Amino acid sequence: MFDGEFGKELRKVYLAYEILSEADLQAFAWMLICDFVKEHGSAQKFKVLNKPYFKDLRIHPDIAIFRKEKPWVLVELKESRRLTERSAQKEWDRLILAKKNACGQRRVI
Repeated sequence: MFDGEFGKELRKVYLAYEILSEADLQAFAWMLICDFVKEHGSAQKFKVLNKPYFKDLRIHPDIAIFRKEKPWVLVELKESRRLTERSAQKEWDRLILAKKNACGQRRVI
């Protein structure tokens, strides 16, 4: 799970008590993703937003990655040792519904 650089960095700051809440996790994950996009010269293609609001869909994903002005990846983070199957299914259903509703729309925010 934490084999890549992203996971290693998250684990390092978590163990150093720099991540104390889900908001800390979200902010640090957003920073790592932004740094990755910049390092790989993709800042012109991708835009990373922290807790955007999609008015038409009425959702607040934790992180949204846009490609060519369209949402490409929506991320919902959870801070807990174990994520229950029920909670995971609820978040999955929300994101799938958002994806279905976003298809065909020109701009969602």
